[in-house]
Amino acid sequence: MEAHSLDPAALARRRSTLSSSTYSTTSGSSPDLATVITPDSEDDATPSVVPKIEELDEGATAGLEDAKQPWQARRSTTLTVRTAIPAELPMLVEGVDGTVDQMFFHHFTAHVGKVLSLTDHQNPFLEIIVPMAMGHAGLMHSLLYLSGSCLMANDPSPRSEWEERQEHHSSKAMRLLQDDLAESASGDQSTVATIDDPSIAQTLLLCLQTVCAGDLTGTYRYHLDAMKIMLTQRAATVPNEQLRQFILEFLLYHDYSSSITSLGNPLDQRSIDLMEGFKLPEFMIQPQAGTLLGVMDGLFGFISRIRRLRDQIRQRRVQGAGHWWDADIIDDAFAIDDALRAWKCVHPPDSPRYAPSLLYRQCTWIYLHRTIQLSQPSPTFTEAVDQGLAYLRMLPWSTDDGSTQSILLMPLFLLGCAAFQPDQRPEISEAFQRLQSWSSLGNIRYAREIVEEVWRMMDEGMEEETWDWETIIAKRGWDFLVT
Repeated sequence: MEAHSLDPAALARRRSTLSSSTYSTTSGSSPDLATVITPDSEDDATPSVVPKIEELDEGATAGLEDAKQPWQARRSTTLTVRTAIPAELPMLVEGVDGTVDQMFFHHFTAHVGKVLSLTDHQNPFLEIIVPMAMGHAGLMHSLLYLSGSCLMANDPSPRSEWEERQEHHSSKAMRLLQDDLAESASGDQSTVATIDDPSIAQTLLLCLQTVCAGDLTGTYRYHLDAMKIMLTQRAATVPNEQLRQFILEFLLYHDYSSSITSLGNPLDQRSIDLMEGFKLPEFMIQPQAGTLLGVMDGLFGFISRIRRLRDQIRQRRVQGAGHWWDADIIDDAFAIDDALRAWKCVHPPDSPRYAPSLLYRQCTWIYLHRTIQLSQPSPTFTEAVDQGLAYLRMLPWSTDDGSTQSILLMPLFLLGCAAFQPDQRPEISEAFQRLQSWSSLGNIRYAREIVEEVWRMMDEGMEEETWDWETIIAKRGWDFLVT
């Protein structure tokens, strides 16, 4: 009786609700019609009644799957946006990936970059190389390779992750450098070649890596030769003139220093041409602006001339000549001696470069005297070494005043090879140890080993062997720089 009191619309809603809640829409016993209420429907809204999908013919269901409700479309779009968000942030500096790389970079900026050159005027490694590496992946990989090599060379048991990252940076640096050079060489051969600044900077760091790691195979020669090619072949130009001057001074310093320890003379016509053509631009003060000693002040020109005398004398010794000298050799020796006596130090006495410059001149003269005299004790050798030790004592060993220690290995090696008196040797050994502790460069211990072997042979009266320390090095199969 109550149902008859309801109006027809209310009665229809009650029947529809019962139908949708009592039966499953997938059941075979379900009624002919089903009620579908979307999330946007109002509670009191009239339900939308549609036929069941399984009861529609094929033609009626065509396209129904694509006719999604608005709320379904919004949900799909939201999921798509979420899956497109990257999982990680990009690297802050390209090439520096992870804590080990960050440690390598910090070690370079805090230590390695401060022990590779004089820094009283500027530090080219921190002021030129590091900013350039921040925007060039290949140069950054070379920098991290160098820094990691320095850490591992002084750690008796380096961690495996250090070795893995060092090898990673080595392979990446080499590949990217080859790509850059190939791109540069692909241009018109008739035009002046432009060497990218990062490419030549990479070659410099790869050369230094062999020094820091204590490489004994002469790998540094490949890098020095590559720099010679970059600076001479096809009238190549380097866009950054300040960088070019730094690279050129670095090349000449290491090229000429290598002649002191190499059995074969490494200096070729390119070396001579680059040294003779080396000039600083007007905006730079010369030679005080140099980052190393010996190049801008002209002392390395004497080193190359003495090396030629050694080659001539070595040849006469091998031939068993009655005496090692002839008129031309003696004339050249006197000419070099006169030039060294006339050489003037351009640095004031209060400069951190003053004492090292005098030490360089003293050791260059010792190199000359060691070349033309028999390898045996003499008052002149004793006096010359004593004076060199006096200059060595003037250096600020207790402070990092201009990083003068960075250029001491070469003169220290020459002092050691002339120390016939046993009482002179402890001070030289101590200087080797201080230098090793200060810089941690891997080549220092090998230079010290050669000096100590020369001392042993001196004490045994081996004149011929101790005159020719280049052969002592070669017989060990070693080829390294004293820089």
